Amino acid sequence: MKIKRCLTLILTTATFLSIPLLAANLNAATTSNKRIENSKLKLGLPTRDGSVPSIQLAQNNEAVETPDPNQEVDTNGANPAEDPSVQRGLALAEQVYNANDPVQARSDLTVEEQNLVDSVTQPAALEVQSQPIDSAPTQGAPTQGASTQGASTLSTYTGCWGLNQSAKRKALLGNTLYTYWQTTQVCARNGRVTSVAVTNAGGETSTPGWRIARNPTTSTKNVGWEGRGLARYYFVLGAGGIDVQNPTDCIQMRLNGNGRNYRYLSSCNLDAS
Repeated sequence: MKIKRCLTLILTTATFLSIPLLAANLNAATTSNKRIENSKLKLGLPTRDGSVPSIQLAQNNEAVETPDPNQEVDTNGANPAEDPSVQRGLALAEQVYNANDPVQARSDLTVEEQNLVDSVTQPAALEVQSQPIDSAPTQGAPTQGASTQGASTLSTYTGCWGLNQSAKRKALLGNTLYTYWQTTQVCARNGRVTSVAVTNAGGETSTPGWRIARNPTTSTKNVGWEGRGLARYYFVLGAGGIDVQNPTDCIQMRLNGNGRNYRYLSSCNLDAS
């Protein structure tokens, strides 16, 4: 009987002592799992739920967010060319895109430097500007807005007029990547368009890595109440035989037969609404 009581006491003591040990092991396992998950997050590996975070590992082992390509930076009216970050980014971009091996040159940069290069070379905001040409009518300043069939039926305008249209593609930090332009001219008789022409279509680049692949292509369409002039541009970002950006940029101008109303579109489709 004494032996039985001793065995019961020993088992009870062992069970009591094992509870803290089990809890400690569970806590250690949980901490280890958290560390593993955090390591996966820092390395951009899939976590337990299968998600892959869009972050990269910096030189100091701290996570750095990848820039959002759709984000636009507000420069608050400041000149981007005077921004030290822009100047440094452009210098790094020139170093990368003018290298004999651009891929290796980029990989030699730190993550922070790579992000800075992307911020001065990736397309973001678009700025547009319209300007009447010398042959514009003197009956009033051109009016931006919908160029509708009804507007021309109220006009007895006879003559020719046109507009210069330019656009600038900006980078995330506000510097200009490239600029492009065209002039659309229409002639009308009694408010009805008789001819449409696109002239002076061209462009230029302002940032290392960007180039013009080919000359702009132009097309026109006369729908009676308005003339539509379209120019399409072919800018490319890349070097060393590797192109990373091939944006589609167009300027479409719709000039009403009334000699005044016009509409600007970035669409490359002359039939777009």
